[in-house]
Amino acid sequence: MNRISAGGILCALAACAGMGCALAPVVLPPTATTPAVRCESSGKTAAALKDPDWQKRLTAARCISESGGHLGVKELLAALKDDRPEVRAQAALGLGELGRTGAKKRLLLMLQSDPAAMARAAAAQALGMLVVRKAEAPLAAAMKSDPSALVREAAAEALSHSEARAAPEDLMLALKDKDSGVRLAAARSLADFQGLPVARTLSAVMLFDKDEAVRAAAARSLGRCCSSGPPAVSFDVGYDDAGGPFFDPGFDPFFDPYPYEMVVVRLGRTHGALQHDVQAALENVLAKDNDALVRAEAANGLGVSDEPQVEPFVVAALRQDQSPSVRARAAMALGHLGFNEANEPLTAALQDNDADVRMEAEIALEMIKD
Repeated sequence: MNRISAGGILCALAACAGMGCALAPVVLPPTATTPAVRCESSGKTAAALKDPDWQKRLTAARCISESGGHLGVKELLAALKDDRPEVRAQAALGLGELGRTGAKKRLLLMLQSDPAAMARAAAAQALGMLVVRKAEAPLAAAMKSDPSALVREAAAEALSHSEARAAPEDLMLALKDKDSGVRLAAARSLADFQGLPVARTLSAVMLFDKDEAVRAAAARSLGRCCSSGPPAVSFDVGYDDAGGPFFDPGFDPFFDPYPYEMVVVRLGRTHGALQHDVQAALENVLAKDNDALVRAEAANGLGVSDEPQVEPFVVAALRQDQSPSVRARAAMALGHLGFNEANEPLTAALQDNDADVRMEAEIALEMIKD
């Protein structure tokens, strides 16, 4: 399950309750601290949600969130109206953790009207956890227009989990947000979409965004969505009870009632130019970006392309890049590509002065051998 991790978001709800940082991060005042509190029995925990001390209420909400649904869910719903935004936020996240889809209307209302940004952000994240239908429009609206970058980022992250998902146009628009955390979340979410507009937008972000984390996320998403060739298409041809032929699509999402060859030609024609452009952009970034993280993600993107023409660029990174992390990722990419021509540079990389590079080269050689 994805978590919000950028844009200055702090994992403070759990820390405030003295219980580590395993739950979702939101913002709390830096002075809020309390000793560690153990979760009590269900009755005591539910009752603690009415305690005058808001930090005890926060701890109780956290305990219910971790209970697996065995404690006071009704009290958690009531806590969505707590006078402290920290408690409301934890209650929303708890309902998401517990999979309480019946809380959708309450969470949507919180997303749209709660005065506290942390509560609205928590509501957005909970809606993403629940994967509820018809949540994408309110989430997209929050991503576009909420005054808080924290909320916009949470909404962009949540949209990659919603039932129908956001329109890619909404996420591409979020890539122009002034806050880097929002752009980062949108770049990550676009990994699940394909098509020329997505590929061109991610390529531009990868090349020109001022934030290296955003460029790296764009490179990773670009590799996942658009650098490989058309998906393998196959059909089992059989005969129905009447003796006529039929095609069994199985689990193939590209099912088409046409013979195999026609389907492959159709997919190949729509994918060829796009794939070439994406690979060229990744190759350019791998060779020239001034940030090692971005170059590493570009190598990763080329590694899933399954095309022999990208191999020289990855080999060059393995041999020449000054960053050990990029060389290690290049070795990994060569292993995924699986071409025998990579044996020589990978064997040479076994003598690299960085232990991670040597390890990845050894693993890559085993992958090619298999």
